[in-house]
Amino acid sequence: MTVATLEPIPGTADTYKATETFIQHWTKARIDEPREIMARYDDASRQLIAVSGLLQGVYLAVFSFGNLKDSLPKVALIPLFLPLLSVVLCSATVLCSVPRDFNVHRIFQLLRSGDGALNVPDVISGSIKEWCEDIDAIAGKKRRWLHLANLSFIAATAVTVILLATLGMSRT
Repeated sequence: MTVATLEPIPGTADTYKATETFIQHWTKARIDEPREIMARYDDASRQLIAVSGLLQGVYLAVFSFGNLKDSLPKVALIPLFLPLLSVVLCSATVLCSVPRDFNVHRIFQLLRSGDGALNVPDVISGSIKEWCEDIDAIAGKKRRWLHLANLSFIAATAVTVILLATLGMSRT
């Protein structure tokens, strides 16, 4: 039997390589997942802002072409527009919520400061944990504001339907 025909026995080098690959994969997934989640929240917020423009057009049409503006007191118009303004405000807050240290250089410094061994120093481990918690907190904040934007959109849609129904009834 020659050396070339022997199958390599998994040793410490293979285990180290497998562990290093696992850590690299986990680190990449841990960094990419929150970015993807926040990108989806941002996209949903952009869509809500775009659709709220349609609702603004309907509001304008109802008050321009109907006699509703004459029959309602001016003070009553403010509550009608609050849900629509809330959609834009909450969606804009989602878009403007950006985590600190959410950049490539910070991640590079964090990973470069490791010693390359399997056991990451406690300082690096604590820094990674703090960074992950910050990212999770921002994602949670975006989720809460997006939820409020969705509720505001539902309220604005209900107000629009009521305004259109009122306009339709006043025409008959």
